[in-house]
Parts: sequence; C-alpha cells; structure tokens
Amino acid sequence: LGQPDNASRDFRSGFMNRLAGVLGAGASLEAMAFTDQVPLILRGSLPVANQALRDLGKPAISASQAQTIAGMYAGTRLAGTVSGGFEVRDEVSREMAGEMEAASRGAIAAKGFSLEARRVARLMRDRVSLGFIDVGGWDTHVG
Repeated sequence: LGQPDNASRDFRSGFMNRLAGVLGAGASLEAMAFTDQVPLILRGSLPVANQALRDLGKPAISASQAQTIAGMYAGTRLAGTVSGGFEVRDEVSREMAGEMEAASRGAIAAKGFSLEARRVARLMRDRVSLGFIDVGGWDTHVG
C-alpha cells in the first residue's frame, strides 16, 4: 500500500510511515508508536517516536540522560523530534503510571483498551497525527 506498482519498492517501509508522510499535519511529532519498539508498520523514512505503555514506572533514560541526549541534537533538524519525544514520554508516564501499575502489572489488556485509547488520544491530540498501539490478550490463533 502506498508504493507505486511499476517502480522499485522499499519493503523496510511500513505503510503507516508512508501514510504519516502523506498526512503531514505539521505536528511536532507526526507519528508515534505506543509500543516497546517501533513496529514494522511504522518504520520508514519519517522519524517515529515510541513509548511503551507498560513498564512506565521507571523510564529507561533518566532525566539527566534525556537532557544530555536533547543537547546532542540541539540545533539539528531532529531537535524538535527528540525534545518532543521526551515531553510525550513524560506526559504518558505521569498520566498512566498509577493505573498501569494496578492493572495486570502494567500490561494493556483488551478489556481495558478503551480507557487506554482515550488517554492516548488526549496525549496525541495536540502533538501526534498518527498513532499505533499494540494490544495483546485477544488473538487466540496459534501458529
């Protein structure tokens, strides 16, 4: 999807990354994955931030490390993306830390997805035009 039929194709480019390029709403973060890693569907030429919705208790990068990393990117074209990513990470952490800790040791269950989706939507409203959430515990297919 989103690649020409009669030209070479980039199979490392996920269709949601290409869609983010087409939508280009001008937000400081145009696409974000609320997952441990950026999923294949969002990988590609556009930068995509990611923040896991589980394990929010302690960030993998401390505040001083985040400040150092932001300083490394200061004055570059990625400066806004980096600082915006850390801002969203901090907002997500503050918003969801309590509830996620209490609910199934931080896992997002399918039955609690609607509440999590509303929270993510509030966080995305002003910053992110396209988001991705991976929800487990509902697909019973094996193999």
